[in-house]
Amino acid sequence: MEPEVLGTVSFPSGRAIVVDTGLLSGGVDPDTLVVATGLPEGGTFDVVGTRVGEGEWAQCWREVSVVFAPDLAVAQSVEIGQAVVDCARLMFIDAVALSQWRDDESLDGKADFVFWGRDAALLAAAIGAEELDEGFGWRDLDVEECVQRGTEAERVKEERGWKLATDYRPHTHHYSVLAQARASATESGVLDLAGSRLCMFFTTWGDGVFPVFRDVAADGTLVRLRIQLETSAAVEAMALVNG
Repeated sequence: MEPEVLGTVSFPSGRAIVVDTGLLSGGVDPDTLVVATGLPEGGTFDVVGTRVGEGEWAQCWREVSVVFAPDLAVAQSVEIGQAVVDCARLMFIDAVALSQWRDDESLDGKADFVFWGRDAALLAAAIGAEELDEGFGWRDLDVEECVQRGTEAERVKEERGWKLATDYRPHTHHYSVLAQARASATESGVLDLAGSRLCMFFTTWGDGVFPVFRDVAADGTLVRLRIQLETSAAVEAMALVNG
């Protein structure tokens, strides 16, 4: 299949972090980070994905890469780490920008509360929630009001034994890129932060551990920073979950 552009990134510090954004809540665990150094510090670069293209997992990503030298052939691939994924998503972000990432605190004092599932319509009728494109709930509430309404929704859900999923979404950096990814054909989003640009995307394989490589040309030039998403472990896990 033809490669698809998921977004663009920049790394002014010359260092990139590969990390599951879902693991950043409450702080950064160094054990979850893959660090790539010696990257071009100027310019903006495409993030490109290639899908499997055939078989049961045709629409899953085979690999996703930051492309630095598209006209050069890859002569050698060196694994630099393994990205741990627990929330089905990954991000390329400049190492300095990561220190400015806000995952828990609303940037504009607003938040959403969304719920969906078997009994979601019953709960919505009981508490006067709005119908949304993802289910029911409220968008763009003041944080305090959102917490109050969400707490009441959880109380009624538990009291009546209804089956549904709920999600409290403060307007964080994570919220911004997730909203883009949910609406994008490539399930990806970008964000400008601390003088750089980051790109987040859904793995399409769910959770797991995915190797990250530096692909270099014969003269040592870095061609791309690549995450291998189609692995034997990922295929086995998908088959087990969907079997």
